[in-house]
Amino acid sequence: MKPDHQKELGALEIAFTLGYVIVLPLVGGTILGAYLDKKFGTGPLLLFIGVIAAIALSSTLLVAKFKKYIG
Repeated sequence: MKPDHQKELGALEIAFTLGYVIVLPLVGGTILGAYLDKKFGTGPLLLFIGVIAAIALSSTLLVAKFKKYIG
């Protein structure tokens, strides 16, 4: 492969990594929080907790993923 193609593939890998590391926990936390709120009748409390937990998990995963790129 040409060096330009390797750079493009590296950029795509980073973009997809950002996408799934941020989106999957956020969607999962939102769905789980909404489900638990409906089941227990707690209003939006568990939804907010799910979103905050998803943000914390995404942040942790992003740091771990990008440590290999930074060095």
